[in-house]
Amino acid sequence: MNAMSRASMLVLMFVAATGVASAQIFSDKADPDLKKFELVIRAFIEGKDLTPVKSMILPEAYIVHGNSYESLFNFLDKDSREKLFGDSKRTMNFFAVSMNDEKTSAYIVVKTQAADKSDARYETIVFVKSHSKGWQLCHWHV
Repeated sequence: MNAMSRASMLVLMFVAATGVASAQIFSDKADPDLKKFELVIRAFIEGKDLTPVKSMILPEAYIVHGNSYESLFNFLDKDSREKLFGDSKRTMNFFAVSMNDEKTSAYIVVKTQAADKSDARYETIVFVKSHSKGWQLCHWHV
């Protein structure tokens, strides 16, 4: 197991141990910030227009895919996202969310799966909060 895989596994174990069950994540009583996360994540995975959520992506945000990483902004067009995530018919379930006590960073684990139930994978997404810009997507590990 390479260093990147170990790091992803540690994040997954941490979030699974400290996170919130998916049924509770986006309930009516959920933290309003979580609704913002859902909008960004769904826009990426479902191939939606990213114009409304671009301000929630850090300029230096990156995506890790396999043994490489690159700027998340390389995946803003629908064709690039389909190459990375597959078509927009993937199902998506929020597995766990964890925020630090100060509510300045959030780790989200998402399970995505192809429509034919093959190719299930867990993805980790990290958001950070700044005083001036609010919540922004920082890292995405596919």
